[in-house]
Amino acid sequence: MDFWKRNHKWYSLALDTKKQVFIAQANADPQLKVEASTIEGALNQLKQLTKDAHE
Repeated sequence: MDFWKRNHKWYSLALDTKKQVFIAQANADPQLKVEASTIEGALNQLKQLTKDAHE
């Protein structure tokens, strides 16, 4: 997998250039990971996933 990675306070963001998807992962819970075709899509999915996981 070719990718670039960027870390933020609550999430990490990577781009898989072979699959052409963005990967967002929660830093506090690395099992919470999503893939989407856009950064915004990946972050929105991750926000919803983390919200659901903590309810």
